Amino acid sequence: MGRPRLAAVLVGAGRSERMGQDKLFVSLGGRPVLGLAVAAFEAADCVDEVVLVVRTERVVEVRELVGRLGWRKVRAVVPGGERRQDSVLNGLGAVGKADFVAIHDLARPLVTVDLIGRVFAAAQGFGAAIPGLPVRDTLKLVEGEFDVRTVPRAGIWVGQTPQVFRLDLLKAAVDPELEVTDDAAWLEARGIPVRVVPGDPANIKLTYPEDLEIAEALLKLRSAVTGCPESN
Repeated sequence: MGRPRLAAVLVGAGRSERMGQDKLFVSLGGRPVLGLAVAAFEAADCVDEVVLVVRTERVVEVRELVGRLGWRKVRAVVPGGERRQDSVLNGLGAVGKADFVAIHDLARPLVTVDLIGRVFAAAQGFGAAIPGLPVRDTLKLVEGEFDVRTVPRAGIWVGQTPQVFRLDLLKAAVDPELEVTDDAAWLEARGIPVRVVPGDPANIKLTYPEDLEIAEALLKLRSAVTGCPESN
């Protein structure tokens, strides 16, 4: 019996309002952010197919990009919805034959093959897994620009993507009416345990313009360490 099939739904249908421009097409390391993120899933042996979810007005452009760059794993490019969770559901609807699904934000272009593999391995053992990092900073509850109290940080982690789930488990847990900011929240709401594995500090999410400078520096550092630039 072969290994379970893994599909990846890569989501990037937001309006990028805080970035001030469509972040997926910003150049990073000489390539669009979109291309960097897809490259990791193309290179990951454990990933069998990829579905891209982008803004409606970008669908045709991205389909052309897929053909031009020869992304062999991309099964479909579909339009997103009003909310991130609507975009995820659109992507799930385009998934082919798969046992597990990895859901990843395209705004995290520095995801690595290693991280994808580690989260997938954990999901195979537990049904659901996400990467995360323990909070290091002191947390403050602020009201009206005043420090009200310090919030204990013990047990508080920052969640990342890709988040990997057994496909039938995720579909059974999905509640379109429940507002969520990540996909694990659907399982949390139903009391389904989700394994957390160590994430990657470099797996940052591009939100503000200054995040691009940080990502560019991280790319240069990665290239210096490996001795070669990121592959397409």
